[in-house]
Amino acid sequence: MNWLNHITSLSNPFELASFYLSHAFGEKFQLVLFDVIIILTIHGIYILVLTRLFKKFVIDSKLRNSWQASFFSYLLAIVLVVIAHFDDIFILTWVLDSLKIFPDPTTTLYYVSGMYTTIGSNNQPGEELQSLSIIIAFAGLFSFAISGAGLYTMLSFFLAAPKDQK
Repeated sequence: MNWLNHITSLSNPFELASFYLSHAFGEKFQLVLFDVIIILTIHGIYILVLTRLFKKFVIDSKLRNSWQASFFSYLLAIVLVVIAHFDDIFILTWVLDSLKIFPDPTTTLYYVSGMYTTIGSNNQPGEELQSLSIIIAFAGLFSFAISGAGLYTMLSFFLAAPKDQK
């Protein structure tokens, strides 16, 4: 098969999108999607506030001149970011557990943890909810990206010359 035959044999994208919307992304998926949007918004605002507070704390104090103070303040920021990720996992587990996706909360926690960190899970929801793994993995990827950007910005406060800080 050559490339032109391959392209002309592709399905109608509108029919395929309609099929996915009606079969893979049902009512429970839409509820979780809305929850994920809220979680990502809160996570992003949390990291923004943490970064702003960290900047104010570092610039207003003389922490940049002390290696030990710099280390411990940055370590505290990392711990707060890690706690935020555990909170995200807990909230997603809580949401899926309330929808009774899995028979017990422990299985739900293992599933969400595996999907959020994108390492996968041995537990799978029913066939009609397989698409939940997509949204939970995206939530984890975006949360880690937001957190990484915030931590990188916090680190740059120590590395920048004092005249660069405003």
